[in-house]
Amino acid sequence: MKFLNYKENPNKDLDVVLNDIEEICKRYQTDSPIRSVIKEKINTHNTTTCLIEDNNIVTGLMYIEKQQAHYGNLLVHAINPDHLKELIHNFIIQYPQHETVVELTHFREDFIIQDLLIEHGLLEKERQRMVYTIPTDVEHPILSAGLSLEHITPENCHHVGDISAKAHSIRQNIEGYKDFENAENRVEMEQLLLAETFNKYLNSASFLLKHHNNYVGSCSTVLIENPGQPDIAWIMDVCIKPEYQGFGYAKQLINAVIFQTKAAGVDQIGLGVTLSNKTAVNLYTSMGFIRREYFVEFLWR
Repeated sequence: MKFLNYKENPNKDLDVVLNDIEEICKRYQTDSPIRSVIKEKINTHNTTTCLIEDNNIVTGLMYIEKQQAHYGNLLVHAINPDHLKELIHNFIIQYPQHETVVELTHFREDFIIQDLLIEHGLLEKERQRMVYTIPTDVEHPILSAGLSLEHITPENCHHVGDISAKAHSIRQNIEGYKDFENAENRVEMEQLLLAETFNKYLNSASFLLKHHNNYVGSCSTVLIENPGQPDIAWIMDVCIKPEYQGFGYAKQLINAVIFQTKAAGVDQIGLGVTLSNKTAVNLYTSMGFIRREYFVEFLWR
């Protein structure tokens, strides 16, 4: 077997391994676009792709696509399960991704890949995406006495950094998101969202929550446009300062976001949550959010 960097061997024939992936995906989606998706991903500048070659035939590939400085997608597949250990070991040793969270894509029903990643020191996080279909007669939210809302702007987004960093500090060692590690990183992230670097920013449904004169919560929402499918609003971050948690403020904030999302003509809103965060999962479930899918992230320390 040989371990190769794809960009250093761009003429390698990937048909055998791509055919295998495609056949697996067609069991669940007959018109699966996975083949073209992988071909596109491995040729982008922000993707590192490595191959396993057996008798001059490429039988496995592994890539990491860095969507942001500290977040990306990890895809792993090998036709022969015995080759996975060498593929993953060589990739992790030669291309370490310090302080990065990656979402894992793989095509197996067992846990071999997850186990190998854990053996190499990566921390596994089970997560789920949840979606809420907003009813036509959604009611205008009522805020508790002393609470008020303020739209997030470039001028006030520094408050987002302070709120989010404090709220996420409780679970930072579990979640591991570099963008939430401190106020400065979180402000930089919000500025990128406001500049619509990734998706359209839903200004009308992105708020700072105030308790009298104190900024105590925030929620940042973007619009994901899916060709051929209805658009969906996506909550990128919702948080309440620790000392203000437990009073129902998060629910009131999310209800305001839901109401404004509907007013903007969008019928669905979604978010992602780590399963071990039982408080958040229970809140979203109680509000009518429904699990759409499970997925796994790994924290690469």
